[in-house]
Amino acid sequence: MSFFFHLVTLLFGLPSPKMGHWDELCLLCGISPIPPNGIYTDTAYGAGDLAEKLIEYDPSLLHDMELDEDALQELLQTALDAESSDGFDWFTRPGWRWQGFRTCIAVGHFLSEEDDTPHQIVSTDTGYMRRIPDGQEVETRLVKDANCGEFRVVIHRTVDGEGNVVETQEEKLSRTSSSNYLYDELAREDGFGNFFLSEGCYHYLRAWLDFNQLPEPQRGRQLNLAGELYEVVNSRPKGRVNGIGILPFIDYDGIERTLDQTQYDVAENLNVPKCTTASIRRRDPPEELLDSITRDCRSWMFHAPDMWPVADDEQIIKYAFTQFPMTTIPSDTLKPFPSSVLFNIAQFSDSVVTYFTLARSSKRLYNTLTDSSFLNNALKSMASRPSGCLFWVRPVTTMHGEEKKAYDAISTFLLRTEAAEQDSDSSPLSLFDHKDFPWYYFVRRCFESDSMINRKRIWGQVKQLEGIWRDYRIHGWEVDRFGVPLR
Repeated sequence: MSFFFHLVTLLFGLPSPKMGHWDELCLLCGISPIPPNGIYTDTAYGAGDLAEKLIEYDPSLLHDMELDEDALQELLQTALDAESSDGFDWFTRPGWRWQGFRTCIAVGHFLSEEDDTPHQIVSTDTGYMRRIPDGQEVETRLVKDANCGEFRVVIHRTVDGEGNVVETQEEKLSRTSSSNYLYDELAREDGFGNFFLSEGCYHYLRAWLDFNQLPEPQRGRQLNLAGELYEVVNSRPKGRVNGIGILPFIDYDGIERTLDQTQYDVAENLNVPKCTTASIRRRDPPEELLDSITRDCRSWMFHAPDMWPVADDEQIIKYAFTQFPMTTIPSDTLKPFPSSVLFNIAQFSDSVVTYFTLARSSKRLYNTLTDSSFLNNALKSMASRPSGCLFWVRPVTTMHGEEKKAYDAISTFLLRTEAAEQDSDSSPLSLFDHKDFPWYYFVRRCFESDSMINRKRIWGQVKQLEGIWRDYRIHGWEVDRFGVPLR
């Protein structure tokens, strides 16, 4: 962000109407409907800011590379102004500024009269409280044209006779801001109930919440997904963070730091300039130094989460782990687990890392868990159910276009002849069930993909919210703010 924006934030704090436009973030992924354009808005300011962080991280860098601070800043600004090594700028880079982040789902109660949100200020023993309607009759709207956490356009989608999706747009205000600056009661800390998620996150939440593992609601009311989500968000002691929109009980891994009135750049997402320091020490050219800066700023957290990796070889690489030689001792009282029992344990690992940690606990376990057939079936099982730690690799059918993208990529993991024999009506899910699908190779490729790692991040956000949802199902409202009639 430029020096001007830093100065304004320092002087005035949270954005206000006098400051014009500001962004708010999706309460699940922490990304604005107006995603970042680059690393720094002002590259001259960015070079100085980054130089300070590099010197703090690696105090001997200037001496070792025979640079002074001005020379380091010049080097960094040249890189920040350069075109990346892949030839794309921030607007044309594949997967950047994903439409699924820019189109959103507004959730709440929307009154047609004066476009207001229904609420009442009531007196309590400790002061005042803003009451809102409960989760019944909650509405969802597909919206765009964000401004100050609210949306000016509602999108209506229909399917024509040929199966094509047709969109029409209606200018209509949807109030979803977490900021109290829009209203008179500036002292109120509780929100107005309505909120938004990016369209992608809303579909992922619906697909990845494991309702089979959640207890039945205690209040005996039947609410739809949006209605329950509305109550989960609004019945906690602390609601969305004022003027930002995120939830205080969710860990966003620092992505919220990139919001500085707007979310125009990703520089504040940098934790440690490890890659940048190494690149300078290697004397990399500007475009490669830029790529290192981009990695340090964790730009993958803004990448479209719907770009599946493809196999990088004509013939699928068949990974084989080296097995330890084992000697069977008849008198050994410690008999190995039957494979079926071990499989039932392994498939419920909370991560692939946990699976391989278990494998390293003994030679016998290592041989079993890394056996090609056993490993393939275990990974397949981890991806087969919403509670499985790899369920996120599967496409979400309600997200328009995901199944085709997934099919085109996943089919490359089968041998060409096998892929050609697939039925024309095959889906990505049927390819996953193919007897020769190389699960280990596919999962490795997913963990090498910025897109899939961001998909995994959003999966983790859903699982965090699922824990809060479970508490809501068991204990109900922590704070009763509900009771305002809609009519």
